[in-house]
Amino acid sequence: MTEEKGMPSDTDRMRGLEEERLRQRLVSLERHSEKVRSRERLFGVGILIALLLAAVAAFTPHFLSVNGDEVSMRTVSAEVFVLRDVEGVIRGRWAVDDGGNSRMTILDRQGRTRMSLSVLSNGSPGMSFSNSNGTPRAALALLPDESTSLTFADGSGIARTILGLSRADATHLVFADADGVSQISIGLDAAGEANIILPTIAPPEEVGGVDEGGS
Repeated sequence: MTEEKGMPSDTDRMRGLEEERLRQRLVSLERHSEKVRSRERLFGVGILIALLLAAVAAFTPHFLSVNGDEVSMRTVSAEVFVLRDVEGVIRGRWAVDDGGNSRMTILDRQGRTRMSLSVLSNGSPGMSFSNSNGTPRAALALLPDESTSLTFADGSGIARTILGLSRADATHLVFADADGVSQISIGLDAAGEANIILPTIAPPEEVGGVDEGGS
């Protein structure tokens, strides 16, 4: 049976389908090539910008400005540093107060100060640790007279135990009562002589004001 005149044969139809597939492949390949070229152009621009910034940083150390304050690539200058976690909660702060005391405070997740580092205006450095109520429980300090002290406080913040070393190399260990009054002191002076101070024990009171040999 012969095909009608003017009707495409199966071979022609197959050839047409193959040509259409080939055109689609070429179009897809051209689109992919264009994407690759675009990425290459962006990559090249990025490298160029990085090189320009590196050159500017090398020849101009102070080229950034934040709110009018100059920022160096090697030095960051600010009046207050604030540390935040990933949730934006403040976890630390470093600043100098109006009295000239430099303090760095470390906070827990509830915003409570748990550790504090400080250098007072007189030059004395110190460190303290606080409980969840914000009460200092332990402190280490170097005083202006070069003496050092390690203090332990109770839950009310009252110093109960103090371990110290004076500038003259005398040592002491002091135990205090709940009112913060020293009751026992143990130490060595600069010469190595031991000294112990104990609370004074009052003599027993006389009964009825009568002597032992009374009538």
